[in-house]
Amino acid sequence: MSVKHQEHIPTIRDHLMARIAALGRRVAPRDAVPSGKRRNAPRAARRATEGRVLFVVGRVARRWTWGHTTARRAPNRRQKSTRSNDRVWSEYALALLAGALVALAAMPANADPAAGEQAFSDNGCTECHYTEGPARETSIAEQLAKGGPELWYAGSKFQAEWLGAWLQDPQPIRPRAYNAPNEPNPGDHPALGADDAGSVNEFLMTLVSDAVEAGVIEPKRSAKGRNIFTKKMPCTGCHQFPTRKKFTGGVSGPSLIGAGSRLNPDWIYAYLTNPDLFKPFKAMPTFSGLLSEKDIKAVSAYVANFE
Repeated sequence: MSVKHQEHIPTIRDHLMARIAALGRRVAPRDAVPSGKRRNAPRAARRATEGRVLFVVGRVARRWTWGHTTARRAPNRRQKSTRSNDRVWSEYALALLAGALVALAAMPANADPAAGEQAFSDNGCTECHYTEGPARETSIAEQLAKGGPELWYAGSKFQAEWLGAWLQDPQPIRPRAYNAPNEPNPGDHPALGADDAGSVNEFLMTLVSDAVEAGVIEPKRSAKGRNIFTKKMPCTGCHQFPTRKKFTGGVSGPSLIGAGSRLNPDWIYAYLTNPDLFKPFKAMPTFSGLLSEKDIKAVSAYVANFE
């Protein structure tokens, strides 16, 4: 793909996402959300939507392959309504497929784990980060000697889209310097070029932990999660988080502003449940045992909702 064409990808992507969102609003109230009260309505809605999309993709492909060769009677009112709704879903499915094609076209040619591991080493990333698990720190001194966070579970912790963009334009996540809470973050993390960022991102996404189970947490705003985060536990003393006005919170820990797009919700839950697995030596207290499993899930879903 030429540089000239790559410049148009963000515009095409934004247009497709806007189209998908508009189509979703038109069909979701009728087709996607199951009737009656359900505990997991958002998850059920998403699964119903995905199933319907797959069905329509098959129908569209079948129509394109076979064509319309048989005569049809004039449709009645109910048939017209059904066909109109199917047309909306067809557009929805095609927009999703087009978006996937755009994403694939935008991916650098050398974006593969092997090349990413080599680029990770060539760019000096191993000087501050290690990628082989499990956690290797055996003392506070070893933790303090690290130049940056461990990345052996990066694929479980981060969201790929966010990480790929951050590698090219790294903005400080911690208000304070790593392992130096009394010093401001200098914001001097090296940036990678597009090709290296793509391949390093692919490499880091292969680094996962079996302790992170997929599909456990859905981002959710809830009074219970907010109460635990802001009142029951001292989370706000160390972490910045978004508010209606702007943001507030402490600066000694990583900022949670934008956590919804940066962190995998299931990793948040896994970390809060068993933090010693990921970080044997840390300043953050262990809440497992202080909070029930339901409470940990509630606060995980709440944090995963931060914009």
